[in-house]
Amino acid sequence: MAVEYFTEVWGGCMGPSLPDGTRLLVDPEKEIAPLSLVTIVLREGKGPWDKFMREAWREAMGNDDAPNCMGKVFLRRGTIGGRDAVMVAQLYPPTVGLIAVDEIEAMHAISGFDGRGEIRITEPEEWALIAWAGQGAAAMPPINPDWRRRPPG
Repeated sequence: MAVEYFTEVWGGCMGPSLPDGTRLLVDPEKEIAPLSLVTIVLREGKGPWDKFMREAWREAMGNDDAPNCMGKVFLRRGTIGGRDAVMVAQLYPPTVGLIAVDEIEAMHAISGFDGRGEIRITEPEEWALIAWAGQGAAAMPPINPDWRRRPPG
């Protein structure tokens, strides 16, 4: 049985709804429904998203200690060009992207934040721009529900 854990927001991709420093409660066993918030742990050194995260961190923070995870809105899962992939979105700026499943170490549902439970999106226009992409999509099980960040050292 997996145990819920916390992760922390960094970056502005979810807009003012989830400012930097917000602690997110993650449920690694919860089914991931379309339009739900997720945390995605990327496989280190694999794929363009990992490279992008490392470059953005280096530019913003001036070091190479980039986390290999990000928060996004899950839209759907499917096969694109013969590869299993998930379609995800962010609110700021409103953007939709694809990540190959083999580039993901874990993907878990976010079930609350800062101990307050439900997450409310405060950017309704941005939300409306991406919500259509998840309409009619099926829920999916988490990817690697037993994954946990290893302590440093």
